[in-house]
Amino acid sequence: TCDIIQQKSELAKKTQRDILVTSEKYRSVANRSALLFFLMTDLVKIHTYYIYSLAAFQQVFYRGIEISGSDGPTESELTDDEKEAKVKARCDKLLNNITLSVFNYVRRGLFEADKLTVATLLTLKILVNDGKVDADEVEFLVNGG
Repeated sequence: TCDIIQQKSELAKKTQRDILVTSEKYRSVANRSALLFFLMTDLVKIHTYYIYSLAAFQQVFYRGIEISGSDGPTESELTDDEKEAKVKARCDKLLNNITLSVFNYVRRGLFEADKLTVATLLTLKILVNDGKVDADEVEFLVNGG
């Protein structure tokens, strides 16, 4: 019984490490999702009509995941490199679909005059978050100095 407990303990530790490694690979999706949620909640600063709840965000978020689907061979049929490529492709697909779902949801509720502003805000926030544009440059562009 001691050996069985030790084997199960080792298996649990390995499983925990695997889960940690896998969840780390999806961090970019979590980061983008948080950015999108806070963008939605900040829209009330533009107009008081733009109030969104966490429940509304969750619904749109899950719709983005559903659109992404799951495809391809099972994990056991893949090599390590193929698994890495599959996870990266899955993350890219999730990023695009969740972003598009949230943007389309928000866009439908915006006044025509605010659509370009919100699209620009979203684009700039994503570019800064992804490190493609410096936050100071965006600050200069938005505030003029």
